[in-house]
Amino acid sequence: MVKPRPPTMRTNWRYIAARVVPSWYLPDAREVYYAVTDAATWLWGDAGTSAMQPAVIEATPGRVILRCARGHEDALEAALAAVTAVNGCSLALHPQRTSGTLKALRRGAPVPPSEEEGAAVELNGESYRILGKSGQKVDLVKDGIKKQVSLYVTQEDLEELDATNAGTDGI
Repeated sequence: MVKPRPPTMRTNWRYIAARVVPSWYLPDAREVYYAVTDAATWLWGDAGTSAMQPAVIEATPGRVILRCARGHEDALEAALAAVTAVNGCSLALHPQRTSGTLKALRRGAPVPPSEEEGAAVELNGESYRILGKSGQKVDLVKDGIKKQVSLYVTQEDLEELDATNAGTDGI
């Protein structure tokens, strides 16, 4: 029977919360791991990536939590900045917070996107999807076969459209 290591001999981990852009994309933890380790290997080589010991703890829409060995947080954050696509989908990973425990990281981490993001909005007879909201700005996108159309409106514009659509539905 193997005796467990005492706490002084165990690896000290650091946890990094990273924002996923676009926030509506639901990343697969395994695919994010492959993308991050590819970027880390490209930047730091096999020996540097091995010393870093990156791992994906959690992948949710809008946020990814990663783990690395203490002292390698900066190297992992640089690797996150080098990620441009996961599983063929273009996205970016922006490190937001680093902590020594998951509890402290989740307590101070930014709020994941709301359920309203990703909802459909009707505008001039066309259907758009809400990509994100920040303050009064609302980002809409219409997926097409040949191109993707992006619109940038304010919360007031959406409320006016809702009021207009509600008035015409009753007629």
